[in-house]
Amino acid sequence: MAGGLVLLVVAIVSVDQPAGAVLIALAAVLLLGYGLAALVIRPRLSIALGGLYIRTIRGGRVYSRREIVRTRVIEQRHIGRRTPQLEFDLLDEGSELTGDPDGLPENTRLVMFSRWDLGTDPRSVAQALSDAGYPVQDTARE
Repeated sequence: MAGGLVLLVVAIVSVDQPAGAVLIALAAVLLLGYGLAALVIRPRLSIALGGLYIRTIRGGRVYSRREIVRTRVIEQRHIGRRTPQLEFDLLDEGSELTGDPDGLPENTRLVMFSRWDLGTDPRSVAQALSDAGYPVQDTARE
């Protein structure tokens, strides 16, 4: 947010160069919008009464334990280092489990959370979920 405000001030100061001022103002508006969206939707995941509350820009929703098909910690390789992510397979709203009984059902959606989304290490969130009684697979440590 601070970067967006600085860019906005720079755009106002550089009005003698209209093309540059417009580009800087556009960058400021985009940066402010991104910062505002991050403030609105964080924390993206919390344990709520009756399940897990997942927040998005369009609002939030509580997923009951029955709707959480799988929870696991995975590691992704980014820019030469491995970073953990928390991954949920959730049932679509109002649907029942269908599909392969040994594999992942067909009517699920994947939701992934990084350190940025959670505000802390995904492994510590997975531990908190496990302590709260949610089954969590840690494929990053296997």
